Amino acid sequence: MFELILFPGRPEERRLAVHDGVCTIGRAEDCTVSVASASMSRQHARLDIQGDRAWVSDLGSKNGTYVNEARVERSHALQPGDRVRVGEVTLRLVLAAPPADSGGHAVPGLAVPGLEPTAVRRQPSDLTAGSLDPARSAAVAANPESLPTLKGLQLPSPVAARSAEEKLRLLLRVSQLLAAPADAETIATRILDLAFQLLEADRGAVLLFEPRTHALVPVAVRNEAPMAGGAAGQGVTDETPYSRRIIDWVRTQRAAGLFSNALVDFRLAGSQSVRAAAICSAMAAPLLFADELLGVIYVDSKVAPDRYTEGDLDFLSAFANLAASALENTRLRERLEGEAVVRNNLMRFFPPTTVQKLRSEALSLRDAFATADTEITALFVDISGFTEMSTRMAPRDLMALLNAYFPPIADEVFRHEGTLEKYIGDALLAVWGAPLRLPGDADRALRAAVGMQRVLATLPLPVPLQIHVGLHTGPVAAGNIGTAEYIQYATIGEATNLAARVCAVAGAGEVVVSETTLRALTPGADVWKTTPLGPVVLKGRAEPLTLYRVEWSLE
Repeated sequence: MFELILFPGRPEERRLAVHDGVCTIGRAEDCTVSVASASMSRQHARLDIQGDRAWVSDLGSKNGTYVNEARVERSHALQPGDRVRVGEVTLRLVLAAPPADSGGHAVPGLAVPGLEPTAVRRQPSDLTAGSLDPARSAAVAANPESLPTLKGLQLPSPVAARSAEEKLRLLLRVSQLLAAPADAETIATRILDLAFQLLEADRGAVLLFEPRTHALVPVAVRNEAPMAGGAAGQGVTDETPYSRRIIDWVRTQRAAGLFSNALVDFRLAGSQSVRAAAICSAMAAPLLFADELLGVIYVDSKVAPDRYTEGDLDFLSAFANLAASALENTRLRERLEGEAVVRNNLMRFFPPTTVQKLRSEALSLRDAFATADTEITALFVDISGFTEMSTRMAPRDLMALLNAYFPPIADEVFRHEGTLEKYIGDALLAVWGAPLRLPGDADRALRAAVGMQRVLATLPLPVPLQIHVGLHTGPVAAGNIGTAEYIQYATIGEATNLAARVCAVAGAGEVVVSETTLRALTPGADVWKTTPLGPVVLKGRAEPLTLYRVEWSLE
């Protein structure tokens, strides 16, 4: 078996074990060995390994493939120790003892050494006012206008060389800049912009944790590293401006790390390729809030060796702590705003007790509003003689009348724990049993019907009104219906239709119920006097329905 030495003789030298088969080399990430270098073609060269023999072939690259500085035209046999140059990247092929698993067989793929940080910080940096002169700290706190502006945060001296007071002043100003309300993407961009101004970075990224996929997603990225043959950020368009390997290390360790002279971004598990990018100095820190990982901030230098020090890592750790607080504030604000909208929508149609139950941990909103088969008692209430009345009143006056009439009528639905399903012109449909089915649903529906009649008699309306109410109990499908833009909770089935038909039978000032509703009442709960109306043929229904008029009084 062979080993392929990347960057031989350099501080970032790494050894990769290669086995029998084909090993492609290039800039593209689907190559077996992928090196982010502008001097290499996406598919630059290939190695063919068979036992103790190896060949290298050029794949039509722009800058050529060389063995011991002799250009390879087609295919060239390799000997152990040969130096291979692909573009400006040098590799050396050497013999190596084959690694073995517990069974003594060669392990397929590429063996890549672990990633070791130069320094680690597991707690935020202790840049607090208590570490400064009390009088000077008080002056800073009392005069925030004296702090540097966003434009003035770029200082000529490295962060590590700045005094503790200067660092505190910077962090105080950073906290103010991050406190402005914005969405998570905007906050992430602000975090990265500030990091570049504070830490002299060539490349950087802010990745945020996505709860649904459990992945760290790059939200803000920046690349100002000089590239061969171009200005900053130009030349290699397929290069990821952060180290996946370092990001994974930070996520796993939940610690800030400093990495010097790093050859990073090895893809190991389930992959046959290696991503190798020579990074002189890199730092990354977790964005932690109350031990919850919100994301990772990453900065690096590809041109300056040992650009960052442990002092810089301390500062990045403290900065990440402020950034995490800003992100959490954004999440909290968005959650509260979302909950306020949801709660407002729920309160329009459901009583407070139902809203509380729907929002409890025991029952999620998704589960509550999923389509379900249930039994309901439907209440349909209509204004008697409304059609004739509407011909005598101006539309604006009619609207004012309905706005004075509906609120106290709807309050009776909520007072008796019903669901206000919809308004239909001058009519109202309410149901009991959806989205929550409870004992005594029919009893509460009948109490609400009688309550509507009683409250109407007390309303100071500009025009006297009378209503008629019908109730029916039966099975329905309940859930959300509509489009992605407009969704409404509804009950679909014969029960709601029959409630409207029963209402049409009722006269002005009457409450009429079907036999199924009468049977659904809890024995002994209320004493209702009813008058049988006999079997009644309802519109749209072949078989007659037995109905009863409920006798009620104003008391």
